[in-house]
Amino acid sequence: MGDFYVLSCVLAAYAIALMAGARQRTLLPWFLAAVTIRVAMLALDAADIWAPPNSNTDAAGFIRQAHVLSAQPWPQLIAALDYRSAISYVVSGAALFKVIGFHPYAMQATNLVVGTINICLATLLVRKHISQAAATGAAVLLCLYPFSAFNSVVALREEFAILFFVAGLVSLMKWVDRRSIAPFFLANGFFVLASFVHPGFIGAVIAAAGYFMVTAVKDLGRGGDRRSSMISALVGFVMFLGAVVVLASGVQLGKGIELSLDPDALAGTIEGKFERESMGGSAYPAFVAQGNPISSPWLIFARMAYLLYSPFPWDVRSAVHIGGLLVGFLYLWLSMRAWRAWRTGLIGGRMRVLGWIFLALTLVFAIGTTNSGTAVRHKTKFFPLLVILAAPTFRRRIVFGSGSSPQVISTQSVRRRIGP
Repeated sequence: MGDFYVLSCVLAAYAIALMAGARQRTLLPWFLAAVTIRVAMLALDAADIWAPPNSNTDAAGFIRQAHVLSAQPWPQLIAALDYRSAISYVVSGAALFKVIGFHPYAMQATNLVVGTINICLATLLVRKHISQAAATGAAVLLCLYPFSAFNSVVALREEFAILFFVAGLVSLMKWVDRRSIAPFFLANGFFVLASFVHPGFIGAVIAAAGYFMVTAVKDLGRGGDRRSSMISALVGFVMFLGAVVVLASGVQLGKGIELSLDPDALAGTIEGKFERESMGGSAYPAFVAQGNPISSPWLIFARMAYLLYSPFPWDVRSAVHIGGLLVGFLYLWLSMRAWRAWRTGLIGGRMRVLGWIFLALTLVFAIGTTNSGTAVRHKTKFFPLLVILAAPTFRRRIVFGSGSSPQVISTQSVRRRIGP
């Protein structure tokens, strides 16, 4: 039954790509290419010809643990769930094995389907809220970015965290368009689920709630519909008060991340991330990895820069680092385009909440990262968000099999689509 499940996942991935590509013909080739590349990676791994990065370390351990846990009765298996660690992903794999039997590629095949959904959701979000031309550019990046492909064919929890995160972005954009409070709460619900899968996504919850409260207060001060503004301000206050109560109790998220309103506890958590020596061949320089971020706040900004753009040319010490260097250049290019979209007003109004979330996630993941290899894994989690932020500057549509010139979407047309 395991072989049938894996084959069904492959067919499901192609079916999802075909259905999503039917929305716009310029997207279909990229979606199909993305699935084909990932299926080829799975096939090469199954044939012992090539193994994706991380497939023989954490991923292999998760598969072994899931296999062992699958022998447990259902009550004990469910009792093993713990949102503060990766054991929840292992439990989900064990549940899968209890249903279909053990198969060494069942968890990877599941990630293939989830990864395909992530690509299609993010691309169609760009199509709906920005433009068709921008969606094509986003599809090229999302479908061909190699580390997203690797995540889709190894047994790691990243794709599930990204699924909840992207679903939250879709709901958040409904709030941007409709100004209805329900999609905003739904978006935060998805962000909370993402943070259960990986604690770093708590940054999205905090940023979204903070932006909502600030905009509600601003709307109230500007006048306009005072009833609506007061309701929004009240909701924002209740959300803030709820966050205060939760944080005051101290929330353990795993990986040493604890949220608390106690200044000493919070400072201790942050300082602890700057005490240990950076390890590995892709380790950050000592001046970035160690220090006191309280007395030297620039260390936090240095960590954020290293998370997004490292390794820098002066950090390259082997051929492996060249790949990371190219990824750093890609993130720098996308960041420059995102800043251009922000500065020129292509990203305006409530859509700017996405920028708040991007900065919050960069901060949260940067504080706990001291290695360029780990940085690539972490920043891949919010790669779709960076692509969305840069997408308004993608103006040319790539059309296969067409002799006509690519369509150019004007700045004005993009501004009308996504402005307040």
